Amino acid sequence: MMIGVFFDNRKYGISQYAHIIPVHKISENTAGKGISSNQKTDNITMKILGISAFLLLMTQVGFGQAKQNVGDFSSVVATDKIQVELIKANESLVTFEGQNYENVKVVNTNGALALKMNTLNMLQGGNISVKVYYKSLKNVEAKKGAKVFATSNNTVLADHLKVYASEGGLVDLHAEAKSAEVKVTSGATIALYGKADKQEIISNFGGKYEGKDFKTTTTTVTVNGGGKAEVNAVDSIETKTRGGGTIDVYGKPEQRIEKKMAGGTVNFK
Repeated sequence: MMIGVFFDNRKYGISQYAHIIPVHKISENTAGKGISSNQKTDNITMKILGISAFLLLMTQVGFGQAKQNVGDFSSVVATDKIQVELIKANESLVTFEGQNYENVKVVNTNGALALKMNTLNMLQGGNISVKVYYKSLKNVEAKKGAKVFATSNNTVLADHLKVYASEGGLVDLHAEAKSAEVKVTSGATIALYGKADKQEIISNFGGKYEGKDFKTTTTTVTVNGGGKAEVNAVDSIETKTRGGGTIDVYGKPEQRIEKKMAGGTVNFK
């Protein structure tokens, strides 16, 4: 018989794998000393089971799940490297999963839901996943390394959708809207999939917009200071480049207006 303990949390300074103890060897070493080998084996087994239960409890302290009712909102802002999934639902709810999720602060201010780490754990949300259940949504923002996404099964529907990303944040959405307003800057990325009647894009200072698969009728796009943008427009496109930057245009729009100031590149694909 073999008895072992598995533990997957280094937070408490305990080795990831405890030793596996062969019980038959314990029996041999303890036999003939006043207590039967079976009794000693049972005692050791109970101790090991107790340790296992303790380690499991410690794991759950650092890694777990929780949920929170947050009231109605139409805007979501994530920061501090937290990963957020957007899910269309009939109620407004937030669930948390991951190590130290209890350090996440959730604040609903006049319908703007902010997800961030507390002061002592800023930028430490990389191991935390949050699911945001919403009734309606019109604004999505990610900054400071946070990621906000919606899969094709949870396409974001809006009349006017605003999407922002900055400071290394990532927004990755399947969306449908009458109009979309996108702003990306400071090394952040926004990727949209779906469609809109029109969109307005600003990509600044190393920001990147991936909208090749976000089909629109009309698009206006501006890149500044090395920003990049991929856009899809069927009827008309207006491009502006300032201080460098690259715009790739898909959809073969018939109406094209180009404005350049201090360089920049526009490619029609």
